Amino acid sequence: MYRSHLLDLEYMSGVDRDAVRVKATAEVFTPDKLVVELVKKTGLRRINNPKKRIIDPTCGDGQFLAYILYCRLKAGVPLLTALDTLYGIEKQKDNHELCQARLRCGHDDPKGDVFKTVDQNIVKANALTYHMRFDGSRPPRKLKQRTFGF
Repeated sequence: MYRSHLLDLEYMSGVDRDAVRVKATAEVFTPDKLVVELVKKTGLRRINNPKKRIIDPTCGDGQFLAYILYCRLKAGVPLLTALDTLYGIEKQKDNHELCQARLRCGHDDPKGDVFKTVDQNIVKANALTYHMRFDGSRPPRKLKQRTFGF
């Protein structure tokens, strides 16, 4: 039903990335075949569980999130329920907009629940400094530097 919105996109959404941009942003898009392989290795039972939260901190145009949403829909999970626990962060404006449009699956009414959920859960931000609340709130004035011990 939503396959064309989620999966039938040209690689990198058909956007030609020039070498300068790729070098400046370190953009790397995951090919469809690898996305499918990695999601299946994670386990479809786990992926299809709409209570499991999934976040892609560098979601680009939504390759992983779109395939996960497709899997959930194919398993019978309603669209809004499936979207409710999918989260993404993308720094580049064009990629962010592509991801949001893709996950909305044609639901473009700004007052609609699908639009609002995607707008809240897929944010334009730097994942290294984003506060990970996904609630529309502003981050604290100064984020503490996190160290991971490696």
